[in-house]
Amino acid sequence: MNRLPALLLLGLAACATNDEWRYQRVVWENHPLIRRTEDIAPSVQPLHAKASLTVDDCWRLALVQSEALALTGEELVRLQTLYEQAVSAQLPRVSFKGSWVRNEASSDAQHAEYKLAAKQPIFAGLRDYYALRQTNASYEAKEEDLRQARLLIFADVAGAFYAVLQSARELETMNASLKLAEERLEELVERQKAGMSRRSEVLAQDAVVSAVQARVEQLKGAQAVAWDVLRFVTGVSGTPTLVDTITEPGDLPDVARILEDAIGRRHDLKSLRAEVTAAIEGRGVARAGYLPTATVEGNYYTHREDNAINWDVTLSIEIPIIDSGSTQAKLREANSLIRSANLRLTQLQRAILLEVRRSYTDVKALQAQLVSLEKALASAEENHQIVQAEYRQQIATNVEVLASFSTLQQARLDRDRARFALKLAGVRLSVESGALPGSAK
Repeated sequence: MNRLPALLLLGLAACATNDEWRYQRVVWENHPLIRRTEDIAPSVQPLHAKASLTVDDCWRLALVQSEALALTGEELVRLQTLYEQAVSAQLPRVSFKGSWVRNEASSDAQHAEYKLAAKQPIFAGLRDYYALRQTNASYEAKEEDLRQARLLIFADVAGAFYAVLQSARELETMNASLKLAEERLEELVERQKAGMSRRSEVLAQDAVVSAVQARVEQLKGAQAVAWDVLRFVTGVSGTPTLVDTITEPGDLPDVARILEDAIGRRHDLKSLRAEVTAAIEGRGVARAGYLPTATVEGNYYTHREDNAINWDVTLSIEIPIIDSGSTQAKLREANSLIRSANLRLTQLQRAILLEVRRSYTDVKALQAQLVSLEKALASAEENHQIVQAEYRQQIATNVEVLASFSTLQQARLDRDRARFALKLAGVRLSVESGALPGSAK
């Protein structure tokens, strides 16, 4: 009996737990400095003041910013409350009841009664037992959904992060191209004055300069949009320096090993496995309709007109005989839910295998493509220098110079885009394998 107050206090403490922390503890489980809701702001707020941010910094900011993640977390809170309700249904209930009755036979014909009433379920066909297990499995599934959502947010942040870096890199390349084009224009103007170039050559180069300037302005707009997306995802203000800490993917292991890792690590798969378990426990809930139930009720009377007794206890037993097929229908529904959960699990497994194979192929293809683009850029740079020198010696034409310049500019842009595409493909492969990229773990 001395343990009862302690158990009650423990139950009250559990009910008083911060609801937000029920899911934030899952979101921040990989951050050792965050062990309660109050730790989140002191750990994340300083990131807003940093002059430079990494992908991991932006991801942590996004974890606080994301409403979608919080909505998934609230589902976890709801399941926790369902679990608590299922537990409370198996515990005793005590209440104070009072009644006062008067009838029309006589003004003196009245009856008053006050009592303490207690009710304790004894056996409910194991319905509550299976309901607890079902809710617990659903809770585990929602925790895995949270972990998967956290991973997907990293992929979204990486996409926004590299969009800013790519636009900045392209803008840098185009500004360099603009400088070369303007220097070329100045050279042609001087050559025209000296009678060594035609007016048409100057006009052609002037058109090139204008086209590059237009492209520069277009990239400035694209960069502004990319920054807006990153600010929306992370909540960061201003334009801090972005530091890329994720390396390009190196030699990849065999695809079979990556597929095996993905099947074992993917949180959405773990979630569906838990949902299958929950569906199986739901069959136990339905089957309980065939079993008897038992309840004990007790009353202690603080006031009663006849004063015949001070207390009474009632044991109630109910044995189902005919329920018009209700339990059978519920059991069939439960079996259908089990089959549906297993089908979704199989479907997701096949989809994951396809996603991982596709991302693996993308990484391998981009690695090979980047090698070729590096060679193409080196050749384009050398060719442009040679053609410029030949033009000054009146061996090459201005058309050839313009063509070599255009080839060089496109080769630089293609190489830079392939680099960022390769990094993003590596991030996708990691996320689709159920893990964060190495530098963000």
